[in-house]
Amino acid sequence: QRLSKLYIKVRDLSGGRSSVLSDEVERRYLRTRDAWQLLTDEMAAVDETIPELTQQVEQAHKEYIRASKEYLAIAFKRRFLER
Repeated sequence: QRLSKLYIKVRDLSGGRSSVLSDEVERRYLRTRDAWQLLTDEMAAVDETIPELTQQVEQAHKEYIRASKEYLAIAFKRRFLER
């Protein structure tokens, strides 16, 4: 499913929607990065470990990694298509 979504996005890049798509992916990347950083800061400020907060930090980190991979893939493919 993720590969098909990425394929659709790459196809959209070649169809002239690259700017909108890149902006959308970049916003998602920035949102996930900020969310992960806020949760990490919150966890550092707590004296003892809270399992729910730990799970939230781990989930936020996974989402951030996914978003950054997608962002890099789109940026690379966009650059490749511009050549």
